[in-house]
Amino acid sequence: MERPLVGPVLALMCGIAAARLLECPSTVGLALALVGLLSFVVCGREGSAVGRGWEAWRLRFACVLVGVGHLAVWNDTDGPRNVAGVIPAEPTLGSVRGVVSDPGELKEVRGKPGAMQRMVELKVEGWRARNRAWQPVEGRVRVRFREARGLEVRRGMVAEVFGVFQRPKPPLLPGGFDDAAHLSARGIRRVGECEGANDWRLIGDPPLPGPADRFLPWAHTTLSRGVPDDAATRLIRSMVLGWRGGLEEEWREAFMESGTLHVFAISGLHIALVAGGLVEVLRLVRMRREWCVWVVIPVVWFYVAATGWQASAVRSAVMSTVVVAGWALRRPSDLLNSLAASAWVILAVDPGQLFQAGFQLSFGVVAGMAVWVKPVEGWLERWLGPDPLVAESTRGWMARLGISIGRWLAVNLAASIAAWVTSVPLGVHHFQLVSFSGLVANLVVVPVSGLCLMAGLLSLLVVPVWEGASVWMNQSAWLWMEMMMQAGKWASRIPGGHWAVEAPAWGWWSGYAWMLFGVGPRWVMGRPLGWRWVAPPGIACVAAMLAVGVSLRTTRIACLPWGAGVLLEQGWRSEMLVDCGPAVFARRALPDWLRSRGIERLDDAIGAAGESRFAGGWPELMKGIGVGAFWVGPEGRSGSALRQAHAAAHDHGIPIRRLSAGRSVGSWEVLWPEEGGEGTRSDDHALVLAGRVNGVRCSLIPSLNPDAQRRLIARHGAGLRADVVIAGVPGRGEPLAPELLACLQPKAVVLLTSDRPASLKLSRAVRRRLRASVPDGAVWFTDEVGAVEVVLRAGRWNVVTGTER
Repeated sequence: MERPLVGPVLALMCGIAAARLLECPSTVGLALALVGLLSFVVCGREGSAVGRGWEAWRLRFACVLVGVGHLAVWNDTDGPRNVAGVIPAEPTLGSVRGVVSDPGELKEVRGKPGAMQRMVELKVEGWRARNRAWQPVEGRVRVRFREARGLEVRRGMVAEVFGVFQRPKPPLLPGGFDDAAHLSARGIRRVGECEGANDWRLIGDPPLPGPADRFLPWAHTTLSRGVPDDAATRLIRSMVLGWRGGLEEEWREAFMESGTLHVFAISGLHIALVAGGLVEVLRLVRMRREWCVWVVIPVVWFYVAATGWQASAVRSAVMSTVVVAGWALRRPSDLLNSLAASAWVILAVDPGQLFQAGFQLSFGVVAGMAVWVKPVEGWLERWLGPDPLVAESTRGWMARLGISIGRWLAVNLAASIAAWVTSVPLGVHHFQLVSFSGLVANLVVVPVSGLCLMAGLLSLLVVPVWEGASVWMNQSAWLWMEMMMQAGKWASRIPGGHWAVEAPAWGWWSGYAWMLFGVGPRWVMGRPLGWRWVAPPGIACVAAMLAVGVSLRTTRIACLPWGAGVLLEQGWRSEMLVDCGPAVFARRALPDWLRSRGIERLDDAIGAAGESRFAGGWPELMKGIGVGAFWVGPEGRSGSALRQAHAAAHDHGIPIRRLSAGRSVGSWEVLWPEEGGEGTRSDDHALVLAGRVNGVRCSLIPSLNPDAQRRLIARHGAGLRADVVIAGVPGRGEPLAPELLACLQPKAVVLLTSDRPASLKLSRAVRRRLRASVPDGAVWFTDEVGAVEVVLRAGRWNVVTGTER
């Protein structure tokens, strides 16, 4: 059978994914796994009614059922001692006791210079709620120390940690990074928050330092000799040692936008250099390949252990072990089959790896390169290669040099195209980013990163013998890293070089995957394409066009969960943000979330309310997100926060427009405030917008105090009527007074409330009044349900809350 492991491994992955989708209980999963094994064994006996031609399909069917059972048992949370059943889901003060499985690294807290935090993972053995007895527990917990300076943590330590423990929180914003799902894929069901070293107590004697504890400090010191302590040196240590703290935010974004961030994870490039270089040296001294494996594989795994057992390094080491072992045993080499064997080993140990971005990128990109590099290289050589009718002996040295450069370019460009095409859906799904500049940047960054990595590894190897040579290697690595930094920065600044896009559901990539691994290779190799090959991607394309047509007629209104901010997206036509909230959210959470929805530039930004809790974040937001026009109320009626936003917009060259009653912005009419209206407070003059969107009447009332509400009623009366109302909490008084609700007659109301500050939290009496005033109690409070999204389409509206996702 050609590539006998590929089919079973794909079937195993399908079973694991099905178990995750169906949330299969462990007992059912175990039963299905036994059925799968028995069906393969029994049906495979001699004399079976099933022909031998179905043996491969029987095996795949069995692998699907085994995959279902494997994840269901691995993911079981119903045991009496499971951490998900013992430690409460709600925030609870208590202590856990266990063994450190991942000590984490010190990392500077964003926005707090000098503050250092640390994430520590524990394999817990006991739990005690405050003032209660210890309970036995099994599972893994991640603990965050807010101030970790002075805290010494090593793998294997037994410790007791005091703090607040709870279930991982869902995404703060719809479509944002789902930390709970990420931790669940790693088997972590509870997280803790601790203040500092005083909440950590070591139990017993600490274990002896492991390979990473001894190697890493020495390696950091060695790689820092003879070079300045700057960003390039820290990036060298990040790339060679997998040190996450050295990748500063500025450079992380530059390399991500240029599509070259992958070179800083200990991955196939690192392991291939270690293994390949060692094999070449051993073959140079005429060591037989059967003996080489006993040297190469231990060295590779020592490097993995010395750099802290990072997941990407372990995956690459498993791949390298399979390939080197096959080479030593003189087995026919096939990259896809070796890749399948590596995936089988990893998933057998940890099926949750299938849902991690690193696993998907590692195996998906290598599989894509295995399928596409040769066809693309052959196509490029027809353009870049020499004329086959010209004899080699008649070419001059310049012609031969040009041919060599063309072949090198064809090989590397083919690898870059294959890796890029394969990684596009994964990059969109996990990072909401497509980097076209990566096609060019990787031609420079990947070869130069290989030279930089080689210089760093040689520095570590020669320092015990010749310290001066180690310094030379460090200086060489520093030079290569500077070249990488400049190339990455240049590529990230290419106009249109990277796009932020919103990730569609996984089902929309089915046609793409079929083209990539099914139709495409057959077409390139000249094989016939019947309807069975063409129909699936054709159906997927038609479905995608229909979905685009529906989205063009759909408007989404996202109400942010921190008590301020409403994003209005009218199909693909325009994006408008009304208020943004305080600076703490606009500094990072809001820009990242906007990019995750494919928004790098807002058509309109409206400062509806003047208080800092509504408008304090505009200066921060304008640093990272483009704005077409900034709209504010009448001159002289804005609060101090809006005046600062006005100045920031002027500094960034953003046009500033004024709004008052009777004017409009886009399809929205301004109902309030009036020019020269009464009142001196900012919530007397908050902007009120109304419009008919896709046949649904909507009103936005961000922050309007009772006096202004009465004046609004006197001006418009029954003309205020709306189907959907989105309102904020004013600085004084209650939102949506009974008289205003009587004029609005809404069918649905969303209140922008929050736990902090106290002025944004409504009393129970007000909540009861609002629910009683709206039909069927269709009132949502963002401090109760999280972010709220209102979907408007064809005269209908639908509300989706954060707790329902």
